[in-house]
Amino acid sequence: MKRCGSMMMIETGESRGLRIALYISTVLLLFAAPAFDIAVLTQRSLQPFNIPALWMAVAVISLGALAALLLLMRKAPERAVRTLAASIILSAFFAGWAVPRLNPYIGYRDMCRSAMSMSKAHGNAQIVAAGIKHAANTDAFLGYSPKEVVADSIARLHGVVVMMPAKDAAGAMLSDKQDVGPMVIGYRE
Repeated sequence: MKRCGSMMMIETGESRGLRIALYISTVLLLFAAPAFDIAVLTQRSLQPFNIPALWMAVAVISLGALAALLLLMRKAPERAVRTLAASIILSAFFAGWAVPRLNPYIGYRDMCRSAMSMSKAHGNAQIVAAGIKHAANTDAFLGYSPKEVVADSIARLHGVVVMMPAKDAAGAMLSDKQDVGPMVIGYRE
């Protein structure tokens, strides 16, 4: 097989910096699984990421990095790069299985569905967004951009459905509260 570019430079010893970069990236990826384990198990805010598919994804990355590191030590950098690439692709495949369970945390669809059903239950009440980043992007699911308000002004609103982060909802006095991922949907009478 004809070799070209960076791999040829590594094998001929022309690029010490490239070899060092490969070692560093491999060692960093080797610690992906332990870092993920520690983060998910110790941080309450990361509990939604405690999904078997994500555990598999980081395990594949770490095992691929371990294999690549062993190949680098045996002076087989080309095989090491291929092993890393394959483990990253396989890891992305496993991580893709986690997306349906992470949708409430990474998108607005579920939140908007809850808000629409609550709005209909309360006579097509207006939907407002408080403290939601890029709230205008909910127009794809609601059909219109909700009115954006600051959390402090919710007390002055009446007869609206409020979408807001759960951490800010304590003093909002919302009825019919529904938790949707990290957000809360509620009706302000």
